[in-house]
Amino acid sequence: MNDEERRNAGMAVRRKVLGNAHVDRAISRTTPFSKDFQDFIVRYAWGEVWTRPGLDHRTRRLLVIGTMMALARWEEFDMHVRTALAGGMVLDDIKEVILQQAVYCGVPVANTATHRVEALLAETAAVKTGQ
Repeated sequence: MNDEERRNAGMAVRRKVLGNAHVDRAISRTTPFSKDFQDFIVRYAWGEVWTRPGLDHRTRRLLVIGTMMALARWEEFDMHVRTALAGGMVLDDIKEVILQQAVYCGVPVANTATHRVEALLAETAAVKTGQ
């Protein structure tokens, strides 16, 4: 696969996993400084890794959520949980990741993750009810 094919495949997976609205916002915020990094993410993360056949997208999503907890990258955790739920992942899957990570990353991390998921659920409910 050449770079253009990798870029196209990566963008298709990125849109499938994160949704068009998120990807469009990210693209609209691209600057001359961040352009090369954005291209790198699309080609390498999405086009090389997420297109591999060894793990399905559900498994990759769960791994990313757990990794973002381990690294305390809460803005990325929120984004991946939000898009996972919007993409049809069930809440119980995310709860299981949090419990698993409580053992390996610590209870404080799992506590933070639990509160953040609850906040995302409240935010989603407020949007749905127009509050």
